[in-house]
Amino acid sequence: MLFDYTLRSHDITLDTFFFTNPRASGSAVTFGMFHEDRSHTMLEQFVNWEQDLRFTIADSPVRLTATATSGLPVQYHINDTAVATIDGSILYLHRVGETQITATQDGDDDYLPAEPVTRILVVTQDSVGIGKPDGDISFFPNPTRRLVFIHSPSDRIVEAFLTDMTSHCKSIPLIPAGPDVYILDLAPWPAAVYLLALTTADGRLTTRRLHKIRTAVSQ
Repeated sequence: MLFDYTLRSHDITLDTFFFTNPRASGSAVTFGMFHEDRSHTMLEQFVNWEQDLRFTIADSPVRLTATATSGLPVQYHINDTAVATIDGSILYLHRVGETQITATQDGDDDYLPAEPVTRILVVTQDSVGIGKPDGDISFFPNPTRRLVFIHSPSDRIVEAFLTDMTSHCKSIPLIPAGPDVYILDLAPWPAAVYLLALTTADGRLTTRRLHKIRTAVSQ
């Protein structure tokens, strides 16, 4: 009589045993053992990242574009969080400076970890909002965490509007802060890039890009 017994695991078929009944033939017990290896072969993957990481502060936020050949999501690690921070694949620029960003992919059940790719992030000062390119109206700081100071020595500003990236436009109060100086308080507005429109008493319209960044969280 022949008995066939097989043990199986997730990746490997374990030993198969054959027993021959000695009473049927008068022979000794025959014992055979076979091993079938079905071990899993891990695949290689690579991170591709050709993005130019030279920005001005007003370019924030920026989407990072590294990809893995496996199609798995890429993670990012930044050395200096005072210059910029990363949330998922979104890069938020905070101040002028340089630092390194590394893109990684740690693999899974099918893919080996990819070799990390490191790029240099260079952040320079934005020229928007500095000086007096629109007549003699200037405002600062830009980017800002909350308050924006507007200086208009020649023309009285009568209205201010902010438009977000979804084209939603809303009036924002102008707070007088001295001769020819106004303050905008962006506390109710979320961190984002906006279009600021200023209207003077003589009807002149000035539009500028304004960036509000997130307030730093105390440790």
